[in-house]
Amino acid sequence: MSVFDGSDLFTFERGEQMLSAAELHAVLKGAPYLADGERERLDASLAEGLAAVLAAEPESLTGATRTNLAADALARIAGSL
Repeated sequence: MSVFDGSDLFTFERGEQMLSAAELHAVLKGAPYLADGERERLDASLAEGLAAVLAAEPESLTGATRTNLAADALARIAGSL
C-alpha cells in the first residue's frame, strides 16, 4: 500500500512491521482504499497490536485516553487485556 499525505509518500509491504506515529497515521489514511478483505485483515492486525501494547502497559489507559466510558468500564477493558 502506498499513501501520499500531501508532503510524504509512504509505501508499506505486506506483513508485520514496526510503525512510527507518522507511518501509522498514513496506514489509517490509506485503509479505506483497500479491498474489503485487505482492510479487514489490517483492522484485525492493528487491533491485535494495540491490545498487545495495552496489555504490556495497562496503566497507559489511565489518564492517557479521552473517553466517555465510565471508570469501571475502562477498568474492565484493561482487565481483559
